[in-house]
Amino acid sequence: MKRFLSELLDAVTERGRVFRPRLPSRIRSDDAMPLALPDLAGELLSVRGEASGVDTARKLLELYGRASQDERQEFLQLLGHSFGPDKSRVEAAIARYASQPEAIEELHAATDI
Repeated sequence: MKRFLSELLDAVTERGRVFRPRLPSRIRSDDAMPLALPDLAGELLSVRGEASGVDTARKLLELYGRASQDERQEFLQLLGHSFGPDKSRVEAAIARYASQPEAIEELHAATDI
């Protein structure tokens, strides 16, 4: 799971260099979890210093570790929605692949995030 999250954070950070969406802010009143996962993900994308980015990533992983299963699922769905592939591009690539199997590279490129 840690490897998955590490790879996910790498992908989010890399994608964030090009595309910096505004993730919805959901500040929690619970002192144990003052920032919601989307807030930390947005902060991670906005920081420029390596040290502050590492600290933010650490906080994000700690909060993710304490999150309920429902909170984790909601966060991962938000990441998939915010950083996933372009649905129309994928659908077009699928249609082309269906008629031209040699277009597999186009389909792969459309799903690569």
